[in-house]
Amino acid sequence: MRKKKFLITIFFILISLSSLTFAQSMSFSGNIYINSYYAYFIGDPSLSYLSSDIQEGIYFQQNSHFSISYISKSLSLNFEYKSQPKEKVESSIKIGDFYGNFSNELYKSISPLTLYNKVLNGIYGIYEKEKLKVDLIFAKIEGRKKTVKLNGNNTEGPYFIGDFFLIPYKEKVYLNGNLLKREEDYIIDYTYGIIYFNFIISSQDEILVEYEISGTTEIYNILGIGIGYSPFKLSYISLQSTSTNIRRSFIEGSLTIKRDENNFIELRNSYAFLGNNYSGYANYLRLSLKGNILNANLEIINSTESYPYIPEILGNLNLTPGDQKLNFNLNLNPLSSINYNFLYNTSKDNIKWSHNINIKLTSSQFSLSYRRENDKEIQGFNFTYTPLNLCGLIQKINTSSFIKETYTFSVSPQIGNFNSSFHFSQNNQLIDSSYLKEQVVGGSITLIGKIFDFSIGGKYKIEENLDPQTPIPVSQNFITDGETYMFELQYTPLQDSISLYINNIYVKNNETFTYYLPDHTTKTYTVNYYLYNNTVFVFFIDEEGENPPPAGLNITINYQTLLPQKIFLQNIFSKIRVKYLNLNTLLTLQKNNDNNLIYHNISLYTYGMPVKNLWLSLTANKDIEIKRGNLTLNSNYYLKPSSLNFNLYYNENENIETLSLKTNLNLSITPYNLILYCEYYQNLYYENFYKNISLSLELKRSFSFGDLKAKIIKSKKEASYSLPPYKKDTQSLSISRAINEYLSSEISLSYECYSNNAENYTITLSIIPIKTLPNSLFFIRYSQNKKDTTLHILQLGGNISLDF
Repeated sequence: MRKKKFLITIFFILISLSSLTFAQSMSFSGNIYINSYYAYFIGDPSLSYLSSDIQEGIYFQQNSHFSISYISKSLSLNFEYKSQPKEKVESSIKIGDFYGNFSNELYKSISPLTLYNKVLNGIYGIYEKEKLKVDLIFAKIEGRKKTVKLNGNNTEGPYFIGDFFLIPYKEKVYLNGNLLKREEDYIIDYTYGIIYFNFIISSQDEILVEYEISGTTEIYNILGIGIGYSPFKLSYISLQSTSTNIRRSFIEGSLTIKRDENNFIELRNSYAFLGNNYSGYANYLRLSLKGNILNANLEIINSTESYPYIPEILGNLNLTPGDQKLNFNLNLNPLSSINYNFLYNTSKDNIKWSHNINIKLTSSQFSLSYRRENDKEIQGFNFTYTPLNLCGLIQKINTSSFIKETYTFSVSPQIGNFNSSFHFSQNNQLIDSSYLKEQVVGGSITLIGKIFDFSIGGKYKIEENLDPQTPIPVSQNFITDGETYMFELQYTPLQDSISLYINNIYVKNNETFTYYLPDHTTKTYTVNYYLYNNTVFVFFIDEEGENPPPAGLNITINYQTLLPQKIFLQNIFSKIRVKYLNLNTLLTLQKNNDNNLIYHNISLYTYGMPVKNLWLSLTANKDIEIKRGNLTLNSNYYLKPSSLNFNLYYNENENIETLSLKTNLNLSITPYNLILYCEYYQNLYYENFYKNISLSLELKRSFSFGDLKAKIIKSKKEASYSLPPYKKDTQSLSISRAINEYLSSEISLSYECYSNNAENYTITLSIIPIKTLPNSLFFIRYSQNKKDTTLHILQLGGNISLDF
């Protein structure tokens, strides 16, 4: 807070000192949202879970953003403040050849041997004139970062970092050295340290995650000075821990001979000191050449083992003391594009190197790769030919524990109104003494018309196990949804071969697992699981009884199975696609032969607007001879301002049956508005069941003095196993009216009844400033939680939203 006031004070002082005779411009904009209240609790605190959104004492939360900019002929000033999603304060000044930046998010680099691509909290200044360049950094680094390297496993995830309670928005995720974007490329569970990607990560890919953990903050003060007179530069970096007072110093000299941005050679040599004692060195070479025919890049970095570099703090994750790294990339562009990449990395316990050649012609592309890391060797060749949509892959992976060979080929040419396709794939895998072979052959022919398309084709898949008496290890992942307690396995496991992992932590049967909540509190359960008919039942047991696993957990089930000597699946299909009456309809008929079990399948998919304002999407799939199928229907009818939405999902599979119905009606006929929502969910498995019914009805009537609103919510849950306390009945009523042209008021009453017979009564009075702060309100609220005892809660507060 002191730093914010200091930056703002500097900003206005500089404005006042600037000459008013120059042309000037100034802008000020932003928004503020403040949510605060005071809550007072009287009674039994064990009932506070009925009002879990209320914190005892003073609660304050603000979300604001504002910026100021001032520009004159000789001076440029900018100031910006953001509070969400993470707090940021930044101020900059430019006077002539000097530029200064004050921020808690400085993204700066001095050298790949010292400070490199780091986020700092402090001050950065630079003076640059002709060949002279002087820069200065005085800042601190908060939070000791950690890193972890993960190898891809040909899935989208989950990938486990290995730590809990990661600090949100502080992570950096690299895929083969390329920085990925949060939400766009991956999502991350900060509580459990789990990453899911939006695409498949192959076994040749390497994932690097840089992150910080809550509660392990370590602060370093950093001072950096650089003086350069092209092509030479001398820099000094001092890094000091505030907890241990250990000081690391780096003195570096560099030479950069540069013709332009793409043609240069860069040499760096850094000598380090731990305290006042010499402690190792590091070297860096980078060469870049770019011409009409040849592009080449070479990067070499190495250091002594005693070089006191901390990659997680100083930023260069490719610099590990004692390691040597070389990366060479060559592009040739004569008649075609030829790319060659060589990577070499050696350390005390690991030697890794790889070659990759990529040749790209006008319509073809070929790639040859070789990679070796200790005892793991990967060889690959793939090709594509665009006019025929032809592609293929040959790959061999050789390790001390298994050998895997993969061959794939596909082609799908198009000639006029005919499309054809053919694909072939084969996987050979040797695990210990077991030899597994999988082969898939398929193809199709399609006739394309204006109104309809017609296709016929088929697929034949065969799996062979030359040693059916040897157990094969299998692993399957499941993501919990808070309601499901049963997880179906793909193969029949051997007796007593099941092992269960929750968020990558091994859990023995009838032992405890600690569930970490997002607010950093924990809850410990006893985990009980058993196998029945290829399905693993998992229950979390607490003082309330047996519960399904909480939502958002990753459950991994490892087991061993005996695969039969031969498994085959044959599929013959015909498809017809019709475009008529604004509907796109696809009908598919299939004949399947699953190990001499013959059955037929019919599926239907249609979407579009059969009538005005009605959107329809229907998917149906049914096996004729087997009890297996599903049906999904989504429809939306819009007649502004009214609308109707209906969703139906049904799935059956032998002894499993799931039904879900959702309806949402918004009917608006002035001066009335009706909102009706209904949901029904049912899940049956043998003798176990779970049911949930909820109904919500909201009615609003507009009068000249304001709106009269009433809302009733009903819900009921039922299960053959225990569930934690849940709301089984909710009712509410709200009435609002305008006091005058500036203020309106609202009073609301609500009642909630829980499955353990606990009750909650709440009355709220709100005042809303209509004209001055239309998106804000002030309220007084009283809640009473009752079971065998009583808890009284008095709450005063408000929300203020202001744009300027």
